[in-house]
Amino acid sequence: MFDFEIARYLYRVAFLHKLYNNIHKSKAYFKAAMAVDGYSTDIEKLYHEGKLQSLPSIGASIEKKINEIIETGNLKLIDELLGDIPISIFDFYEYSSIKDKQFKILINNKIFNFTQLSNILNQYVTYLSLLEIEELNRELKNYKSRRFQYAQVYELASELLLLLKKKE
Repeated sequence: MFDFEIARYLYRVAFLHKLYNNIHKSKAYFKAAMAVDGYSTDIEKLYHEGKLQSLPSIGASIEKKINEIIETGNLKLIDELLGDIPISIFDFYEYSSIKDKQFKILINNKIFNFTQLSNILNQYVTYLSLLEIEELNRELKNYKSRRFQYAQVYELASELLLLLKKKE
């Protein structure tokens, strides 16, 4: 597993904690994600050597989470924090710059993906201001334009990952 894949799990946990107003944990996971993401060596190597805590912002608790990610390819904490929220909420988080307040409004109104966002923006909604509607429309347009680029990058990245795995 690549470092950025491990960091992605930690960024997602930070985002979910932020949604639930647990700012302390959000900051801790965000700092840990940045440490993993910005590390210049293979995180799995540190894992096998038992030296994950040598990274800044990685304590015993987050080390256990990284161990779980490496060992299982998943992190149960994300499922627990998501609860009834579908995993598609990460599309908003990872492919937009929607503000925290707007995230909370959208989630409270059961809007979890760009398709649902598109549908509600075509209707009159009382829980969003005109400015928020304009901002969300801009995010929707940006997402639609990035989606094509993402598909291209994903295809190239998949090929690159296969080449890298063959060299191991």
